[in-house]
Order: sequence, then C-alpha cells, then structure tokens
Amino acid sequence: FFNKEIVLIRHAAISDTEHPDPEISDVGFKQAENIAKSLDGFPIDEFCFLSSPMLRCLQTANVLSETLGKKIKVDPQLAETPSFLEDGETFCVQNRSRIFPNLLWEFSNDVILKKESSAEFLARTLKVLHSLPRKTIVVTHFGLIC
Repeated sequence: FFNKEIVLIRHAAISDTEHPDPEISDVGFKQAENIAKSLDGFPIDEFCFLSSPMLRCLQTANVLSETLGKKIKVDPQLAETPSFLEDGETFCVQNRSRIFPNLLWEFSNDVILKKESSAEFLARTLKVLHSLPRKTIVVTHFGLIC
C-alpha cells in the first residue's frame, strides 16, 4: 500500500467512554465540521471515501458527507474490535443504513465482531489497507491509525 495516498481521519470526540458503540458528543460534531472545513482546497474529488460502520465513525462521516457533498462507503472491515470482549464473545454493530441513508451501504446485515489477537487485527487491517483504492480518505479508529 506504499503507492497509495491514504488520509486517515479518526472519528470525532465521543459522548460516553463506557459505551462500546457511542455517539459523538456536541464537541465531536464541531470537530467533524472542522475536519470538513480543513479539507477545503484538498483535491477530494480524486478520492474515494470510506467509513467504519461503528456509530461514532458514521456520525463523523455523515457530517463530512453533508458538508463536502461526497458519498462515503461504509466498510465493515474498518470496524474496531471492542477491547472488552472475551474469547468466544461477540458484539453486534447494528446496520444503520436507515439512519444514514446518504452513506453508501453495500451490505444489509449487522456486523458481528469477535475478539481478535494483535496478530489477527494486524492481518485484517493490512488486508484492508492493501485493498483500498489508490486515493482514499478513511473515517476510522485509533487502532487502525496506529
């Protein structure tokens, strides 16, 4: 993926640090608006936009989509695995295509996450990064960015 231009945007500030799939806060909405403004003058028409299906990323992506007039594709492979999961446990990320109809949804199911080892997470994220179009802006999580 070294021949690609990838812009990674971490989701905006969240409202509840205890919730596994929290909303963004009022501050987060302002941050998302500021991110969109910071892309003014950036050649966004050359870029594909993607987002994690988790609520905080969807809300951030929705602000970007509305402000920039860009369609953003939701990719379940960009989801962050909740750290609280134990072996064998799963967490369901609801499909929110009805709440965010202006985002591009190529799947209709909920996303079921399971605990991943560091090696599994690395393998999944590298696969995602390699599969990205040459010019991509991604709304994602701290783990993918690091």
